[in-house]
Amino acid sequence: MSPDEPRFLNGFGRALLALFEHQNKLEDLESAISHFEKAVKLSPKDHPRRPQYLHDLGNALRIRFERLGKSEDLDTSISHMHKSSDLTPIDHPDKPIRLNDLGVAYLVRFESQDSHADLERAISILLEANTLVLDVHPSKSSVLHNCGKALRASYEHLCKIEDLNMAIWSLRKAAEHTNDQPGNLDRLLDLAVTTRERFERFGSSSDLEILVSSLNKVMTLMDSKHPDWPNCLTMLGKAYKARHGRLSTTSMDQPMAIKF
Repeated sequence: MSPDEPRFLNGFGRALLALFEHQNKLEDLESAISHFEKAVKLSPKDHPRRPQYLHDLGNALRIRFERLGKSEDLDTSISHMHKSSDLTPIDHPDKPIRLNDLGVAYLVRFESQDSHADLERAISILLEANTLVLDVHPSKSSVLHNCGKALRASYEHLCKIEDLNMAIWSLRKAAEHTNDQPGNLDRLLDLAVTTRERFERFGSSSDLEILVSSLNKVMTLMDSKHPDWPNCLTMLGKAYKARHGRLSTTSMDQPMAIKF
């Protein structure tokens, strides 16, 4: 065996995974996983690239779980990504990303099995990832977004307002890091939905302003054929109506509410 064979196998697996994400053909995902598994099998225990191979295999297995729903894929995914993270030094540039993806896998398992222990692990790992990732890193927004989603799930599970507050803070920061790029749509939508929960509970004017602002950005970025388009229009109309009821000087709110 060539010393470079695991690297070539893993690189080919990444290419196949990218092809799957582009064309959504299951055979490409299966082939990617096969190549990742071979790369892990052939790499020595102390090989410096082994953590990367374990991470890529774990990530692909999580994706297959989301497609096929086989719990063993998700369990094995978490196991591999745990090993990858444990083998990655704290100052390694990929440490935050590997922690982020491990946290996401725990969050996915919580959503599948409703185990609060998995949710607690997800939050702990994602917050650690956010602490380590630099503000200028391109993945900062993704890490913050995942923190927000996990904290919102915790709020929905335990009804602790501090979780909701931290979720909104994380989602606002995630949206700020991405600005008005198309990839920011999910972040803005999650921010709007989460802020609406706090507004409906406490009626804060500042939350209402965040809600209106984020929904306006959502409507700018979202295609009119998007399945969430009608719900977002309705949500925005209700937000304008609520603001008109509070701020009679905002003359444009009533016609905007009627429009939406």
